[in-house]
Amino acid sequence: MSGSTKDQYLAVAASMVRRHVAGEPAHVHLMGHIRLAEVAQRLGVTRASLYRAWGSQQDFWHDLVLVAASSQNSLVDKITAAPTAESPTPASDFDGLLRGLAPEIDAGTRRLLTDPAHLVRVGLAGYPADPTVGEAAAQIERRGRVAAASRLAGLLRRVGRRPVSPLVVDDLVVVMAVFVDGAVIYGRTDPSMLDARLMLADDTRWTLLGVGIRALLAELTEPGTLPERGGEPGEATVDSLAELSQEWTDLQRSALAAGIDLFVEHAASPEPGGDHLATVLGHVNLARVARAAGVTRRHMYHLWPGQREFLVDLVDRVAAEEGADYRRRLDSSVSRALSIGDPRRLVLEAVDVINAYRRSEQPPPPGIGFALQPHVRDPGVRDWSRARVARGIATHRTRAEVLSEMLSVRPIDGVEIEDIAALTLFGAAGSERLHRGDPTAIRYDVPWRGGHYSTYAIANQALIDHLTVPDRPSQTSNSMS
Repeated sequence: MSGSTKDQYLAVAASMVRRHVAGEPAHVHLMGHIRLAEVAQRLGVTRASLYRAWGSQQDFWHDLVLVAASSQNSLVDKITAAPTAESPTPASDFDGLLRGLAPEIDAGTRRLLTDPAHLVRVGLAGYPADPTVGEAAAQIERRGRVAAASRLAGLLRRVGRRPVSPLVVDDLVVVMAVFVDGAVIYGRTDPSMLDARLMLADDTRWTLLGVGIRALLAELTEPGTLPERGGEPGEATVDSLAELSQEWTDLQRSALAAGIDLFVEHAASPEPGGDHLATVLGHVNLARVARAAGVTRRHMYHLWPGQREFLVDLVDRVAAEEGADYRRRLDSSVSRALSIGDPRRLVLEAVDVINAYRRSEQPPPPGIGFALQPHVRDPGVRDWSRARVARGIATHRTRAEVLSEMLSVRPIDGVEIEDIAALTLFGAAGSERLHRGDPTAIRYDVPWRGGHYSTYAIANQALIDHLTVPDRPSQTSNSMS
């Protein structure tokens, strides 16, 4: 059979996936494989007792998503709680503080790889906005940022630093969270991306994420006194989860804990039985596609040897449609940068072209990469994800080369162009995930260098400023051109 015939059937299947994703709330997609019957068996109670407690399977999934997302095991918390001297230290200790963050960042990142709260928050981003859990999940994230901002403010006061105006402490927490999110997302696919392999001039071995956090804090803070209320956000006045949890019985609490355990076990399972892919793709299978296309199931099995091979191709098809749109945005961002005469604003303009697309899509479209995150241990998902990472780094490298040639800069010693590309890839994934979870988190109209830009664009500019130096034609071995 011809490849075009397979393409036609994959197009039918991709359309079925999109309808399925749009037709059910996000918590159903994310938790649909956790059944009350399995929870009852684990607890040694009857299934009827759990249905009396919730009324329906969907009600259970709703509560389970919120509980699983509520853990504040945030890497930003870990970074801002890193040990420092008990008494105020002079501003000259700031470099020492940055070096001391390296092991803390590494340990915190690896803890998040299997953290159910992070898996749930990323998984939710793979589906359109879910009004039944979306705002409550956003509140959970905001509470985490409130706590992290308070700790970061205390740390900055101890070392005599403050955010560069007009940024505030909450902006720093948000942009740090963006790169943390992206690093963990890609670290699940390829753990080597989290290795401490960069040796900088201070003789400290750094991870990619550590270098990024160091750049953000170094470039976006300055010596000075931070007021007692230096930009930390206020506490959220509404706590939907707390109100809901007050009504739970002991049996419900035990069932939710068992549900989280099952979710984590499923996410950690490397078994390639096809259940992982089927969960994300709405159980679209060869038989259903055959019926929709008006052909026999035998005909479909002539094209694909089995269900799993079909699902892997279907993931590729759905992702290719999303990827084509993303590459179009990247091309637009580079074109926009090329039209800017002020070199100080090249990166800012390029990033905010993508931000403009993002803000125009409400609700955001499905994101297969996010939806697959809780299933990345599945060999098929893992292999697909690794190929996607390689394509992403290549795309971001091309953009970095164009911009750096225009800026006439090269990476600092110890850093390569691929490292900068990987960091910007972290930022792209993390900012998209955060925007989907809480569209208010990133500020989009901050005055900076003669224009108005997002805090995420400013963070990208900070990375370039910190990790590059003016290029010297005589040193071509490390050139970004």
